Amino acid sequence: MHLTPELLERLEREYGRPELGRAEAVFSDSEFDLLRYCARKQRVHDVTLFIRGVDGRFAVIRKPSYPPEIFRPPSGGVEQEESFEEGAAREALEEAGLAIRLERYLLRVNARFSCAGEIAPWSTHVFLASTPETNLAPRDLREIAEARWAAVEEMVGEYRPRMLALGSEGFRYRVDLQDSALRLMGLADPPPPPSGRLILPGDKVPWGPPPGS
Repeated sequence: MHLTPELLERLEREYGRPELGRAEAVFSDSEFDLLRYCARKQRVHDVTLFIRGVDGRFAVIRKPSYPPEIFRPPSGGVEQEESFEEGAAREALEEAGLAIRLERYLLRVNARFSCAGEIAPWSTHVFLASTPETNLAPRDLREIAEARWAAVEEMVGEYRPRMLALGSEGFRYRVDLQDSALRLMGLADPPPPPSGRLILPGDKVPWGPPPGS
């Protein structure tokens, strides 16, 4: 689905104006394959969901390809035949088994990822969502190996350093998104990761050099 300016304006009216960011990173060939797959489906975006449960914890997921004990907030794309809300709701059901309500448009990032001279433009739309449900039961078991509830302290103190330790640009980008979202919600102030790839208004530190430069 093409997220048109008209659609983004509607989302801002209904869920608030997000913080705007930009990002740039050099991906490995295996990481870039996912972007190639999405481009073939004419999708150049993802919706990342911070789904807050009734006890204040957030739903996080692990994909089969992830190392054990690596969890992050769910994300996915909106299909062409869906409304934005329908797509977000479907992804929440598939990845976490939760019915959700979008609450706040936190962050929009315009990114440019590259690999061996190939460029992939990308946008990420980060939303806070709520759910009255407590049972996590992912429906897409090929895509999701496990879902669990995590306190902010776990997300920052346990999952964050594990993701950074992998040395993956894709995971580093996910860490940047998580850090920024938690800051915008006033829940945590994680230290910036080394050579962070996400720049927000007011940031004084430029991007670090791309890997291998």
